[in-house]
Amino acid sequence: LSKRRVETVADYLRQLYPALDDKLILRSGGENWQGLRQLALADSMLTDDVRAKMVSLLDDDVNVGTKKWRMQQWELYPYLYQRYYPSLRSALACILYTSEHSEEVLYSLDVEGVSVADSMAQTVAGKDSLPRLAVDTWQETSKAVYLRSNLLCPLMHVGVEFPLGRAYSLGFDYAYPWLMRRPDHRNCFQMLAWSMEARYWWAADGSMSGHSLGLDLGVAYYDVERQFQGRQGELLSVTAVYRYAWPIFNERWHLHVGLSLGYVFSVARPYDVFVSGGKAYRRAYTQRWQYLGPTECEIALVLPIKWRKVL
Repeated sequence: LSKRRVETVADYLRQLYPALDDKLILRSGGENWQGLRQLALADSMLTDDVRAKMVSLLDDDVNVGTKKWRMQQWELYPYLYQRYYPSLRSALACILYTSEHSEEVLYSLDVEGVSVADSMAQTVAGKDSLPRLAVDTWQETSKAVYLRSNLLCPLMHVGVEFPLGRAYSLGFDYAYPWLMRRPDHRNCFQMLAWSMEARYWWAADGSMSGHSLGLDLGVAYYDVERQFQGRQGELLSVTAVYRYAWPIFNERWHLHVGLSLGYVFSVARPYDVFVSGGKAYRRAYTQRWQYLGPTECEIALVLPIKWRKVL
């Protein structure tokens, strides 16, 4: 792997500057077991027992194949792979040349794949500046939107949530819960609601999972009837929403569970119905009521829709 990487960088430089063909010196370090050992000794996240086991695995006098197999069978291998391997597998390209005054200058730059840093274009006294590498700059961007539905909401609930950076998100919800006992038409509950929610995610890693806390502002129309007596009205709510989310089905979906606590203010118009399914007769007064406490329980199924674009 090390040899292939250095050859790839060399081929790239030859394509840009054919005159460098006989001036390139290629070196590949191969497997860096000593570097892996040093990283393990310096890792403050490891306990003493784990660090000792790690060093023991690396220092065992066995062939490389056996050592690799033992490492891969260890339950800590995914941690090592993600934390150590990127730095161990880095590459370096150096250009050495002399100026008119015989001053040796060393330019070093990090190479990630075949990308070359712009720092090569520097001016040296007595010489023209080094030719700037004609590298096409590129950047990969990833965007996502999350569609969700509260499974506890009867009839219909749909929401959409947009990530804002790695720790915040903004969501919009539309709900139309509707409950009615059809045999007697004496009891029903209907609501048409909209809400907007700003949310902070503790993980702050852009995954939209784990613990989160949000502030929700909602408005709604409602109609509640029980035993031929009902109320129609509008309400305004301000709530704090705690939610925990985790990926399911190989991270193709997310599952959210949450609880809302907040304040609700409403103006209602009482009415009476005298015949099942008949006309509602509104009373001559309105009612104002306020509520402070739990407002919503949520078990939501969330579909992440993601796409990537290279600029």
